[in-house]
Amino acid sequence: MVTLLETLTSIVPGGDFADKVIQDWKERKIREAQEIFLMEIRDGVFDNIDVDDRISISYRLWRAISEGTAKSNLRLLCRLVQGLSDKKMLTISTFSKFASIIESLTEDEIKIIAKDIWLYNNPMPKNIDKTIFSNNEDYEKELVKYNKLKKEWQHSFSSFLQEIGAPNLLPYVYFTEEYYSLLRTGLYGLDIDVYSKGSLNPIYNDYGSDETNVDINAETEMKVYFTSLFIELQKYVNFLISYPVS
Repeated sequence: MVTLLETLTSIVPGGDFADKVIQDWKERKIREAQEIFLMEIRDGVFDNIDVDDRISISYRLWRAISEGTAKSNLRLLCRLVQGLSDKKMLTISTFSKFASIIESLTEDEIKIIAKDIWLYNNPMPKNIDKTIFSNNEDYEKELVKYNKLKKEWQHSFSSFLQEIGAPNLLPYVYFTEEYYSLLRTGLYGLDIDVYSKGSLNPIYNDYGSDETNVDINAETEMKVYFTSLFIELQKYVNFLISYPVS
């Protein structure tokens, strides 16, 4: 059995053991990539783009394979190619705009974006405004319908989270630490609202109070929002990875 230390110290150019390890790794990556390509990209996807774009996109995909891009990220890159092709938007420019984002995502980030894309396309049923009804009977009827829709929505959302392996994600886009790293992608923006609580209080010092120097008693609410980049990306890519990935 070859130890981890032997592997780490042996993978340098020129050694027989290193050559075999690297070659085996490359062959395995190519086989895995071929399976993903066959599953995600249909024949004819490159028929309507020019040769330069075709070669550039193929090279970018090959680079992703050679650099060891995770299977789920590679699968999403392939879905991006197919989605752009379906929308007749497949060029190296549009592909590259999103490819860098997809390549950089972790498994957890993919699940968060998948959840948010699902919510974007399946919004929670809106609450009923009781004031628009002329009588209570009509309101009660609509309330029954609303409660049924909400229960069905909650079941669908819960099933989706189970399918992507993220049962604990919540149906909100309030800012949490999960979104810190995702802000780098440009898919999300951050709204910050400051709410004043009570009056402005003068700050006292050794010389008494100074009314021009006040302490504001306030609270802050931060909420993420979907940028135009997010809205565009969700048209092209299905982020649902519903089978084991590694």
